[in-house]
Amino acid sequence: MIRDKVVLVTGIGKGIGAEIFDKCQRDSKFVYGIVRSKKDFLKLRKNINTNKSKIFLGNIKDINLIKKIFNFSKKSKFKINCLVNNAGERQRIPFLKIKKKRNKQHFFK
Repeated sequence: MIRDKVVLVTGIGKGIGAEIFDKCQRDSKFVYGIVRSKKDFLKLRKNINTNKSKIFLGNIKDINLIKKIFNFSKKSKFKINCLVNNAGERQRIPFLKIKKKRNKQHFFK
């Protein structure tokens, strides 16, 4: 299904994002990843297949980072045609205890 796709995955530092990135690295044509933490970036950089992937350090909210990624993609033979947006704001409370008011603060700014 993703064999012919060039994927951009956000939030690849840990958890689901890291697993999605790994899966895309194995099964897609090429994968780009965005990681926010420098510590996670350095760890990931050691373990990626540079023939099938490239990672960028930064925050998805940074428009200059997004321009950098898409400019890189346009100049390479791997043009992005699929997005997995896994980046989010961390909430330090259990999911089921998040109040409607708090969701509005995060998602409807």
